[in-house]
Amino acid sequence: MAPKTHRSRRTLGLASLAAALLFAPISLGQERGRLERGQPEASLAAPSLVHWAIQDHALKLALPQKIPASEALLKRARQLLASKNPQIRQEALLLLGHSKDPGDRARIVDSVQKQKDQDLRERAIFALGLKGDTIAQFQLGRILESRDESGRSKALAALACGLSKDGRPISSEITVYAQELLRLGMRSHADELAGTLFGFSKDAGREFLSSFLKGRSSGGAAKEASSRKGKASPTEPQVLRSVLLASLGRIAATQGETRILLTELNNKRQPALLAFRIAWGLLQNDGKALDKRERERLVAALNKRMRLREPELAGICLLAITRLDRKLGLATARKELKARNKRPMLLPASLLTLGRLGTSKDLNLLYESYESLPDQDSRAAWCLAISESHRRLAPAEWPLASGLAPEAELPQPLPTLRSLAAGAKGKPSSLQLAAAIALAELQDKHSINLLMDLASVTRQAGLRRQLGIAIVALQAPTLSVSSEELHIESIEWSVLDTLAAGGHPSLWKSILSYLDHKALPANAKTRLLRLANVAASGPGTRLQERLDKRFGPGPMPRLLQEVAGWQELPAPR
Repeated sequence: MAPKTHRSRRTLGLASLAAALLFAPISLGQERGRLERGQPEASLAAPSLVHWAIQDHALKLALPQKIPASEALLKRARQLLASKNPQIRQEALLLLGHSKDPGDRARIVDSVQKQKDQDLRERAIFALGLKGDTIAQFQLGRILESRDESGRSKALAALACGLSKDGRPISSEITVYAQELLRLGMRSHADELAGTLFGFSKDAGREFLSSFLKGRSSGGAAKEASSRKGKASPTEPQVLRSVLLASLGRIAATQGETRILLTELNNKRQPALLAFRIAWGLLQNDGKALDKRERERLVAALNKRMRLREPELAGICLLAITRLDRKLGLATARKELKARNKRPMLLPASLLTLGRLGTSKDLNLLYESYESLPDQDSRAAWCLAISESHRRLAPAEWPLASGLAPEAELPQPLPTLRSLAAGAKGKPSSLQLAAAIALAELQDKHSINLLMDLASVTRQAGLRRQLGIAIVALQAPTLSVSSEELHIESIEWSVLDTLAAGGHPSLWKSILSYLDHKALPANAKTRLLRLANVAASGPGTRLQERLDKRFGPGPMPRLLQEVAGWQELPAPR
């Protein structure tokens, strides 16, 4: 039975802890093969707003700072650089990118300059970006300036430069290379342009974006896309264009820049992905630099596009409207929620808006609306909204459940969230995942087994990563590493997976203990090093998460997608 009010009570038992999973070997060829789009047109649809919201809430649960890899593990990575297995060398080199030791920088630079194995050399370029110091940036600049480097290597160098938190001292080199790519054309250099775009700081790419997008009508872009030949995906220019528009939306301030955005928003014949990415960019733009009239024109265009029959696009448009005009956004969200099923495509965004900005009256409205929510996406958004609303409006009351016994009578929304998270057996739904994240936000420590149960049957890497963050936020699981002869079946992969996703420091000792076993198969070593790389990158700073935050969720140009996979959890078998 659904909650009538947040004061009602109900209890629910916990699910048992699931058995550990054994991972399949990582294959670079398979990893790249998955990136090829068999049905490119489908990728131009707007991505799921609810999936992004789940990730956004999960990342806010993450540990406040990255935990550096232990010196003992880094020492082992240095030793593994001499391995005969190329994949082990690749993972070891990436792990050294997180080291503060100047000697490791020298090892990385040496791999860039002398390594003939292209895959290993590309990992070394990326590792320079992870280092992020002045010397590493200088080496990346040399790659960009060299006439002997391939376009892919230069794009990787620009992308790696964007990983640094210390600014981008080689922005002039990136700009020169970007202008060179513009002269060569988008059709054959989409990947290089995308990598270069990530290398720019938020404001440094303004001139580049304007020169690229200005005067390039949607029809011209479509004509260019249709004229492409060869093996490259015909959607690649459109995916790249969506990324460029998201970047422009983040920094738009002038009449010329808003004119470009308005032209695309008003073109209903273009793929929904382009309008989604514009709205996403505007969601990151506080609008303070925009003239009042320009801001009003953008809000009007978003409002018009929101009312079309495009479910995912409608939701992001409402969130962008709220960013530019908070009063209008809140009023729209309340109206849509009270109307219930009149326009169900706006319900998830309306719920998220009220959870983030609403009053105590809106909290009651959230509870009253629960029974009539028509689909799983709306109920998933409700879980996130109800959690955020409770924590924001009454922070002293949460975590209320932390000190309660498992059998204690619980206040809402905990019983409802537990029931939704338990769901049905089989592949977890977005509703179960959202409820699990909400339980972690409310610090319901007695639901830890329930979350572990979900993580063990979730196959999609991004969702497992988000669940791992939530589990570690509640209580880091423990490992029992035996000193006896190791069997691959005895490795608690699901627990390692969770610790890596959450960036928990206890992972280092566990991985090192496993690596000490001489009989450990090469594929298991590769996976352990990949998990170490995922953990060392830290939640919120992995490339895929940074791409999603900057450009919005959904398809990315192939180079960005491929490189992001280097910091992703390996898939279970």
